[in-house]
Amino acid sequence: MKAVLIPGDGIGREIAQSVRAVSEALDTGIVWQEFAAGAEYAAVEGALLQPGLLIPHLWRIARQRLARQKMN
Repeated sequence: MKAVLIPGDGIGREIAQSVRAVSEALDTGIVWQEFAAGAEYAAVEGALLQPGLLIPHLWRIARQRLARQKMN
């Protein structure tokens, strides 16, 4: 399974590192895709999110929800 982790203002780097460590310790098989976001990223890059980050993942989530609705 793939999962996106965005350590930014809401979830700090320490929490993101802990999530990954717990995931590995439990052998969840999750493949983490990590992206930069938040105030620190914006101060350096001038944008809150990496370019192209949001739209592809929103489409993926929408497709998954639609598939679940069809199954019910």
